[in-house]
Amino acid sequence: MSYLAKAQGTFINLPPAGASTTFLMGSPMSNKSAHREITLTPFAMQETLVTVRQFSAYVEEGEKLGLHYGRFMYGPTGHVASVIWGDSEQAVANKSVTLDAGCSFASVSPIRKLIPTMDEYMGRLASLADGGKQFMQLDHPAVMIDWYEAAAFAFSIGGRLPTEAEHMFATGAGRAKVDTAEYGAEEKPSGLDYLATGPVKSHLPNPWGLYDMGGNACVWTQSWSGPMNAMSANDPVGPLDGESRVVCTGLWRLVDLLYFLATYPRLIAHYHAPNPENHYENIGLRVVRPQNS
Repeated sequence: MSYLAKAQGTFINLPPAGASTTFLMGSPMSNKSAHREITLTPFAMQETLVTVRQFSAYVEEGEKLGLHYGRFMYGPTGHVASVIWGDSEQAVANKSVTLDAGCSFASVSPIRKLIPTMDEYMGRLASLADGGKQFMQLDHPAVMIDWYEAAAFAFSIGGRLPTEAEHMFATGAGRAKVDTAEYGAEEKPSGLDYLATGPVKSHLPNPWGLYDMGGNACVWTQSWSGPMNAMSANDPVGPLDGESRVVCTGLWRLVDLLYFLATYPRLIAHYHAPNPENHYENIGLRVVRPQNS
């Protein structure tokens, strides 16, 4: 089986045919002046969170090719446009990088490890509660992944991390206002052990067929933290640099509180992780890409 067959999973085109790509970004509990009408270009999103099985395929591919280090070439909107790979920091440093006025790359990242070894990744999970036994299950969301590893994984399967706006749009699934009744009991996590992650698809999907949008694990987004009222009205990406990346969605801890937050659309548990270089037991990833790619 090819690497892509192991790692990609299923993508769903958003929005469904005939649905609007414009939505109101903001919360009914916040000042209405902070609400923004946002319009997005249609895109495709993974049906589920990336699983331990999928991320392990990425790690195994890195070990097979001997590629663990790299640096990102960022495009004008801050997305990862290319990756320069190498088997060591020095190998990457030896590869020339050119940025000029006619170049499609706007900036370049420092060199860092983008693919852990399998021992390193399993060691992170083993450091969690109960030796990480629940977190290591192959059909559970992959967590303990930093932002750079998440972005590199997304690039490796032909996609990228979603922007904050894209993730909120997908979570809302076309609902202009999401209240407890509309959100639906089918999306509220129930009957699961909240001491760790659960299998993906543990909760029924939202109206657009996306699973675990209100629980199980948070996800890294492409977006740097910044004020919503400074966003563009069309395909907003947020600031091009910063200190923290926006993290969206629910998680296996504090699930009742997060379900409450999930009833209001600046959507779902949305907070700023303190450091994109760190690994968190409740943050994983979900990938987006152009439709039909």
